Amino acid sequence: AIATHSNMCAPRRYIDLCEGKTNEGECMAEPACFWDDTQTTPTCTNSVAVPTEMGIEMGAAAMVLLPVLTCGLGGLGGEAACTALAADGLGCVWTAADSACEADMTESALTNMFGDSFLAKLVAQDFQCGEITSEVACVDSCTWDPSFSSCAARTDLKTSLYSSYCDANTKTQADNTDYCEVLGEAKTCSTLTSDSTCSASSVCMYDGTSCSTSLSVMFKSLAVTFGGKLATHVDLMTCAKATSETNCAELSNCEVLSLNGGPTCVPTDAAYDAALPTNAFLADMEKNWYICSMHDSSSSCATDSKCVWNCDDLDCTPNPNSIEVTCAGVAKPYAISTGCDSGISLDSAAGALLRRDGLRLAVTTAFVLLLPLLLLP
Repeated sequence: AIATHSNMCAPRRYIDLCEGKTNEGECMAEPACFWDDTQTTPTCTNSVAVPTEMGIEMGAAAMVLLPVLTCGLGGLGGEAACTALAADGLGCVWTAADSACEADMTESALTNMFGDSFLAKLVAQDFQCGEITSEVACVDSCTWDPSFSSCAARTDLKTSLYSSYCDANTKTQADNTDYCEVLGEAKTCSTLTSDSTCSASSVCMYDGTSCSTSLSVMFKSLAVTFGGKLATHVDLMTCAKATSETNCAELSNCEVLSLNGGPTCVPTDAAYDAALPTNAFLADMEKNWYICSMHDSSSSCATDSKCVWNCDDLDCTPNPNSIEVTCAGVAKPYAISTGCDSGISLDSAAGALLRRDGLRLAVTTAFVLLLPLLLLP
């Protein structure tokens, strides 16, 4: 079925669109595409969609790693232990024939976790191919890698399956998920201190010592942030291709701002609001993330009230207290320190969701969590 909302559909749509342009003229005429002549063979690409698609896939891999490991290890306690893990929302299934507890990696279960049927299909297919141990059986949607003597999903599946799950009307997940809702759920979990109260909440899970958000909420926080970037990136790229201040002023969704000592063509506030009509808080965050990222020094960052210099990362990040829109029932997560030694301090668990740009969060999390998996036999 065609998905109404999917973050995987958006980047694949733009990647295939741009890769279909064979010369600079037709490439640059497409708002979502950019001609990359820094490569040995110049190509038409989308500089936002490509890394975002990678980040979504790595974020998904990191998210499924937790139930895969937890179900496998926790299941050593038998069927009762496996059932308890399933009740905690970890998607564990007891297989009587093998006397084993395994993560539910079916497409339907992954769709419930990700809220993205296209992504779920790709992850489920890759898992199914990975279970195949012989080259003879590694056919159809799978391909055999002789270097590692392993079976994996074909690399062209995203393009070949696109029309089965996506169309031009499929929107990003920022359209059907309010970022304020994610912040509220995170804050709810941070206030629950016991196993019983935490486990009773459908959005929380108890890790043995504290209450944190469930896997579905964790992924939702990543999904809505990825969705925000995908929903706004065409305007970003359109403005970035402006050849002069005059040209920028002629573009309806762009304006010239003085950033980092020079004029820069950026999307207007109205463009962000139009791209994220149901997510006003996220729209303001996206405006500030891009504008603040243009400052490459603490002195430049200090001139912009929307931003604050982060000494931990040595970069300019949004000042949440400057965001025009507030989330009902969720206090602003940041307290701004005047001393650079401490930079930005987190006041709540909800603040952690705003601590980093979604793409960096997903990629960093994926690398950290996938490392143990790569070391497994």
